[in-house]
Parts: sequence; C-alpha cells; structure tokens
Amino acid sequence: MTRHEATERVHSQWDVRLKAERCLARKEGEEARGLVIWNDGDKEELRREVGLVMEKVRRTSPRWWSWVCLLVPPVGFAAASWQLVRNLLDSWAWKRRRKMEKAKL
Repeated sequence: MTRHEATERVHSQWDVRLKAERCLARKEGEEARGLVIWNDGDKEELRREVGLVMEKVRRTSPRWWSWVCLLVPPVGFAAASWQLVRNLLDSWAWKRRRKMEKAKL
C-alpha cells in the first residue's frame, strides 16, 4: 500500500467519537445493545475492558442459543436475518436523529 493510499484510507474513516456515539445509541428499552471498547490505555487495561464487555455479551446471549443456531441452520439464518433488519432500522433511526439535530442548529 502506498503512503497516499494509506492516507486516503485513514481520511475516509469516521471520527471515533462519532462511531462510539452511534454504537451507544443502539438501545432496546433501557439496555444498550451497542458496546464500545476504548483502546487508549495499556494492554492490561484493554484486557480488563474486553473481559467486562465479553461478560456482558455472555449474559445477554446464553450459550444454548449459539448451539441452536449452529445445529439448526434455518434458526441461525432467521436469527441473522432478524439482526440484519434490526441493524438497518437502528441505522436509519440514528441517521434521522442526526439529521434532526443538525436541522435545529
């Protein structure tokens, strides 16, 4: 990769704060579905942060569900399709909110 290509790739990415804001805006009731891991400390701090996030993921998605999705492919496909639809709806809602916020300025 050339220096120019690398620079273009970096400039094409969103601001990290905007990515985190979008992720944390994903809510279901009062429970956030989006989780952010900040990687601005040392390796031990990152390891702890990843451990905490993985514990949250394990609490919200029981192990048996993973086995059901793996062993019964139509269930896994339906679950993945439903998640895709939810992600699209979340994305559209977030874009709408951002647009309304900008319109207020």
